[in-house]
Amino acid sequence: MNSSPNLNKLQNSIIVLLFEHAKLRDPVTPLEFPLSGDFDGKFNAVIGDLGNVDQAGFLVATLPRYTSTVFMALTTGRELEVAKLLANLEDLERENAKPLHVGAVIGHPGDSAGTEFPPSATILMPVTISGVLGSIPQVTTLGGQEVRFVMALPLSQKELECRNTRGHDAMINMFEQEGKSLFFV
Repeated sequence: MNSSPNLNKLQNSIIVLLFEHAKLRDPVTPLEFPLSGDFDGKFNAVIGDLGNVDQAGFLVATLPRYTSTVFMALTTGRELEVAKLLANLEDLERENAKPLHVGAVIGHPGDSAGTEFPPSATILMPVTISGVLGSIPQVTTLGGQEVRFVMALPLSQKELECRNTRGHDAMINMFEQEGKSLFFV
């Protein structure tokens, strides 16, 4: 894993936007890493310490190379694992040649029952769901390219089952009733 990658102009513009809107503490840590599998490309992400929240935590965001979506997540730890999980979302968009939509649920293979990471699934939500990231635009133009910003939230098995059996709105109601944390742990 390279912690001092050469970033392109768009990726640097994304970091500046995140500093301005998410109030990240300096310095941030840019990363470059491959994913396992047949594709030999590398992925970029950035980890920033959140200076504007009561709870200690980090923002992890992809710095896209192959798509125009920035996948973001809040975490209290496991920043590198979360970066790779988000990079897999970019890779999924790259493979399908179309953006993942807000509300999409991506299951994680393996038995995550009884563990916090990886979660059973990840759901993509608008950045406005987070008070911490709410001022980040959902779509903006940087360097002449339209860029989307999407928040990834971990789903427990219980939350995933609620969504699959009772629907998206019931899951959102469950989030509100149970005080859903927006952080990967």
